[in-house]
Amino acid sequence: TQGAVKDLLDQYGGGRFPVPVIEIATRLGINVLSDPDYPNDGSGHIEIDDKGNASIIVNDKQSPVRKRFTIAHEIAHFLFDMDYLQEHGSIDRDGDAADSSYRDRERRANYFAAHLLMPEEQFVEQWLALRSVEKIADYFSVSKDAAKFRATNIGLLAA
Repeated sequence: TQGAVKDLLDQYGGGRFPVPVIEIATRLGINVLSDPDYPNDGSGHIEIDDKGNASIIVNDKQSPVRKRFTIAHEIAHFLFDMDYLQEHGSIDRDGDAADSSYRDRERRANYFAAHLLMPEEQFVEQWLALRSVEKIADYFSVSKDAAKFRATNIGLLAA
C-alpha cells in the first residue's frame, strides 16, 4: 500500500500539498462527481459501468476535507479491489460490516487514504515545524481528527 502511495505521489502529486486528489483520480481515468442528493448516512462510493468507466461519487453535503478523504479512500478501492468492483459494480454502497472481507477492504482503503493525503515523511517534517494538530490539518487539508489519528499512528502523539 505504501509503495502504491509513493508511486502515485511521484507520478501525479508533484510534491504539492494538499495532495491534488481529484487530479490524481482524473489522471487514473476516474470521474469524480459530487451528488447533492447523496444519502446523509454516506460519504461516497466508487462504481464502474459495463464499459469499465469508473466514477467516484461523493456526498456534496460533506465538508471539503471529508470529500478529499473519501476520494482518496475510493482511489484505493480502484487500485486494490478492481476484481470486486467489476463483479459487483460498486464498492461502499452495499457494504456489510459483519463481512470480514468488507472490513479488510475498508481498513486498507482508510490506511491508503491517510498515507496519500498525509505522507509520513512530509507529515513528520510539518509536525516538527508546526507542532499543532490544527495547523497540520490545514496544511494537508484534512480534518483535525484525521491529522490527530495520523500523528498518533506515527508515534508523534500519545494514544
